[in-house]
Amino acid sequence: MTLIEHLSVVEEIRSKVNQKHNLVDVIFLVISAILAGAEGWQ
Repeated sequence: MTLIEHLSVVEEIRSKVNQKHNLVDVIFLVISAILAGAEGWQ
């Protein structure tokens, strides 16, 4: 099972108005950034 498949079971609790990006994509990007050594948003 891939990481994306594991993340797809996370429940979406945001309202439709606030969903510019897919939650799974956002979580995947955050995990990737942390693994790459990111320490902030800048």
